[in-house]
Amino acid sequence: MSKSTTVRQMAFRAAAAVSGIALLACLIWRVGPGSLLENISTLGWGLVLIVALGGVAHLVKTWAWRLTFTGSKGGVSFTRMLQLRLASEAAGQAGALGLMFGEGLRVSALGSKIPIDSRISSVTLDRAMFIASGAIVSLVGTVAALLVISLPHGLRLYAVLFAVILFGLLFVVALAMLNRWPFVSRSARVFCRLTFLRHRLEKKLPLIYSVEKKLFDFHRYTPGLFWASLALNLACHGMAVLEVYLALWLMGVKIGFFGALAFEALTKLVNAVGVFTPANVGSYEGGNMLIAKMLGLTGAVGLSVAVARRLRAIFWAAVGGLCLFHLSKSKAHGDSGESISKGVAKTPQSRVDGQEANPGFTTIIFANAFRGAGEAGSPLTRVGELPILLRNILSVQKAVGSRIIVCVDPSTRSHVQSELMGTGRLPYSVGWLKARSDTPLPQLLRQIASESGDDHMMLVEGNRVYYPALFRQVREWSKNSGVSTMTDNDQPIGIYALSADIALDAAEHCPPEICSLDQLHAWLISTHSAECKPVDESLWQRVLTPEDRTAVGAKLDRWLVKPTDGSSRE
Repeated sequence: MSKSTTVRQMAFRAAAAVSGIALLACLIWRVGPGSLLENISTLGWGLVLIVALGGVAHLVKTWAWRLTFTGSKGGVSFTRMLQLRLASEAAGQAGALGLMFGEGLRVSALGSKIPIDSRISSVTLDRAMFIASGAIVSLVGTVAALLVISLPHGLRLYAVLFAVILFGLLFVVALAMLNRWPFVSRSARVFCRLTFLRHRLEKKLPLIYSVEKKLFDFHRYTPGLFWASLALNLACHGMAVLEVYLALWLMGVKIGFFGALAFEALTKLVNAVGVFTPANVGSYEGGNMLIAKMLGLTGAVGLSVAVARRLRAIFWAAVGGLCLFHLSKSKAHGDSGESISKGVAKTPQSRVDGQEANPGFTTIIFANAFRGAGEAGSPLTRVGELPILLRNILSVQKAVGSRIIVCVDPSTRSHVQSELMGTGRLPYSVGWLKARSDTPLPQLLRQIASESGDDHMMLVEGNRVYYPALFRQVREWSKNSGVSTMTDNDQPIGIYALSADIALDAAEHCPPEICSLDQLHAWLISTHSAECKPVDESLWQRVLTPEDRTAVGAKLDRWLVKPTDGSSRE
């Protein structure tokens, strides 16, 4: 964004803030400061009750947010989530930009112990559930207004139109959720066609797919948590209705539950319209005066309700500001220690069976020798429901939990990545290395070693299918040997483990004409004391022909029920 654009936006927001303050002053002068103070004074200690009710709502919203974590919430306490909630709400008082900053704060401050896709999906789910539940309350409140309030004909038509639009939006959202419409990832892929966005978005596509999958999985696989979170968000909006009822009741105005519901529904519409005004100053108070008059009350009463609720918001915004200060202070103390670990691995580590992955092991899967799914031996060839390449990625992730890098041809990288992401199962942490099939292998090893540091390396041929336990065996063997390779009848099957020293030695001394793993195998055997582990042919399969696909299908069926890894029974 250019500096001139930023200056114009700041000027626009400053003008909006000044206009809002001027409008609020005009409203107070029109109602009369004395009348306003008299109404506020009638609240008495009831104002404390309104403020306390706001605090309870924040607790309930934090509880609803916590439910959106389906396996990672152990890394953050309820107290910290409450602090983040309050800090985010305080930032949101500044309008749309403040709201975006607050949501970004929640994502970043949850901590690196929680995977980034889980953080983004939880915050997105929390905001989406709050908006959806607010839309439900607005729909019910609008219907209540049509039944309770005697509206002019034109205004009644607008209310009916608003209710129909709300119902239509909720219906479309429900359909999208039930049918898992990939509207986010599909939109991202469309924007990738734009030259100035392609480079930036392509790097984020795996994360977008992962977040979208988590959003849909929340309802499908944890329906109890989904409905509980929705119910808690509805309860929060119910507290807002109770807040309106309580404020009016303390001022001696009897409006009834449906009247308070209609008041709150129309207030939400005012909030939506004034979202770009900092803190919604002026427009919020003016809207409340109009709503009060629509309900047969005086403008002074509407302004008093708005001011009472504004005072509650200011109190909790101040608390949120203190939380923000505390969070920024604690982050400053923790940055020095965290920066060291962040510099070691540029991609997040995956987990093995729910436990921390042990850093120090990098897996490279070579899929750069093939052009597409229709070519013989392509790693995009599907075996069962998954492409061969994705099957290997998931097997390595589950058995080893290491950092995974996929080496692909530059001309097919986007297609391969798109195909794998289309399955909805590609881990977002997978790295991508672009290299042609004739790229010297020492050059690739040198590039990978410069990023992986002292990591051991596991090299995997991408057009073959392996029994998952083989990856775990190689990981264990690599601890005691500089070079480990697996063979079938003295022929390499395409899995190699190299220590960091051997990988560096290969990068420096391996002949530049070596471009394939089979050639690397011959060089390693001739120059190093390599440990060759024999593997039964039933535990792996090269997939080049339709007959190979049939054979590997039969082997997969046996692997699903076979209680052995080929050497010992578990």
